[in-house]
Amino acid sequence: MKKIFSALLVLVLVVGLLAPLTPRVSAATPFNPNNLMDDFTFENTGTMSAGSIDSWLNSNFASGCITPSTGFTTADPQGWSDAQNKYLFGSSVSGGQAVHDVAVNYNINPQVILTTLQKEQSIVTGGVGCHSNSPDPATAANSPCGTAKTPCTIACPYSGGCMNIAMSYGCPNYCSVADEGFSMQLTLGTWLLRFGEQRAYGNLTGYKGYETGDQNFTYSGPMTQGYRQRVAGGSTIYYDGSYTTSDGTSVTITNGTTASLYYYTPFISGNLSFDNIFQGAISDGYLGFGSVSATDTFTAHPNGTLVASGGKVYLISNNTRQWITNGDVFQSYYGWGGWSLIKPASIGDANLPAGANISTLAPGTIFRSTNTPTYIMTYQSGSLVKQEISLAAFNALGYSWDQVTYVPPGEMPTATASNILFASAHPAGTLVVDWSNGRTYLLDMQGGQLVKRYVYGPNAFNTNRFDWGKVKSATSADVALPNGTNVDIAQGTILLAPDGIYVADYDANGVIKRPFGPWECFAYRLHYSLSDGYPISSGAMPTRSGSLFTCS
Repeated sequence: MKKIFSALLVLVLVVGLLAPLTPRVSAATPFNPNNLMDDFTFENTGTMSAGSIDSWLNSNFASGCITPSTGFTTADPQGWSDAQNKYLFGSSVSGGQAVHDVAVNYNINPQVILTTLQKEQSIVTGGVGCHSNSPDPATAANSPCGTAKTPCTIACPYSGGCMNIAMSYGCPNYCSVADEGFSMQLTLGTWLLRFGEQRAYGNLTGYKGYETGDQNFTYSGPMTQGYRQRVAGGSTIYYDGSYTTSDGTSVTITNGTTASLYYYTPFISGNLSFDNIFQGAISDGYLGFGSVSATDTFTAHPNGTLVASGGKVYLISNNTRQWITNGDVFQSYYGWGGWSLIKPASIGDANLPAGANISTLAPGTIFRSTNTPTYIMTYQSGSLVKQEISLAAFNALGYSWDQVTYVPPGEMPTATASNILFASAHPAGTLVVDWSNGRTYLLDMQGGQLVKRYVYGPNAFNTNRFDWGKVKSATSADVALPNGTNVDIAQGTILLAPDGIYVADYDANGVIKRPFGPWECFAYRLHYSLSDGYPISSGAMPTRSGSLFTCS
């Protein structure tokens, strides 16, 4: 059996006071003591490759203790060997490689490991120094550690930066020399994180990261709700998920990850520190990994997306969030089917600055209220107003009574045009077809004037959610309007192409396609599914490409 402890399984009791405990400056998933992190995020080993960890360290933490540009290397952790009854370590590798390899060995997100290194000893940033041989095993003979952990040393004599106990594994006050050394600490600390997560579910063997004999260690940490064993051969007992931290706070353990993090550091303060470090922005002194929830992200949805938050619906537009103030306004733009387009808002959406509210019916909307004339929304002096439409114009422009929307009196637009519509031209917001060339146009305001914008094919028509039933025959006045920019594929459209998933976006020169990925970002953090996508052939895709759209 492997010899991980000299006696019993010892909890890591470091509170994690090295990291700031003040609230994050950047918004994030709110700290939830009952759900510190979800299992998906905890186990997501694909967040960073070895190379990306090294690059991230070099770019952000030039003085970090494990930053490759400082020359740091360490023995590569290779896991437990039953044949040799010990942990094996390979040749010297970079800090990123070591973190990556131990993460894969134990199925733990490398970002969780980096956060733990920072919480315990501040060695990622190097903010309190990098003491490469501290605590010094040579001092073990003279240290007053007692007999429970001999030979042993006193724990870090500095305010952090002690590389030999980088994960503070088993070091509340004194540390076993056998457990010291950066690579050994990296191994044991990561093992303990995985062990706690799995044992909280009562899993004794068979999971990735299991090592021979683990089932014989009695787990004394928090348990998730259900019938569980704490050790092989032990009693199966029902646990209700309740747990009291070492600082007296009662919490409910909702998953194995939360249990593991309390097992590692059984204090609210230490886990608030972990949360701050993981989620907080680098610019605020943290590591900036994003949300502790796999269903959230610091990335906002693409421009053109509808999101819901706090009972309100917003349009993400020009990197702002615009509140659509009521249902009538929403339906004037998106119709009844538009409600299916709404996604749950992410942290990134909430962090966007507020744009102008969308509180007026869409241009071209025909409507009335109780005991009112029939109106149409149009522009006057650059502002949207309601304009009474004469019966002659109503008939001449091809409108029908079933297209007239009823708006409750309290939601009627207040701004009113100074005249009644008698003109022979359709207002902005109307779709018209010029039968002389078969082209469909959207009448729109551009540059302060009414123009006709060619709807560039079926893909543009469909993705903009235009309705063929509302297309009118162009009048001579409509046809005489100057041409505006073409209407192309709608911004924010998820495009399902033969070679992958893309999102339609725009730059100064028009529409571009941006590859969307990975799937975890697409499906779990931004809540898209393939049914949200618009199937499109390679030949119909935008010809110009943009940067990858992904989550942070």
